[in-house]
Amino acid sequence: MSARGIAFFDIDGTLVRSMSSSSFIAERLGHQHELDAAEERYASGKATNEEVSVIDAAGWRGIQARTVAE
Repeated sequence: MSARGIAFFDIDGTLVRSMSSSSFIAERLGHQHELDAAEERYASGKATNEEVSVIDAAGWRGIQARTVAE
């Protein structure tokens, strides 16, 4: 079976108390700073959800599914 994508479910810090689940994983993948900055721009209306998603997706480029599972 091939991986097709990932979905994040983190309602009000349920899964990760200190940050969003996407920021938590971005920290481990090495692109948390860029993602958090993009999310701040989104929250202030200076970026779209699509722009944030493109930045996050770039941080996932080349990452193997087994790396995430580990």
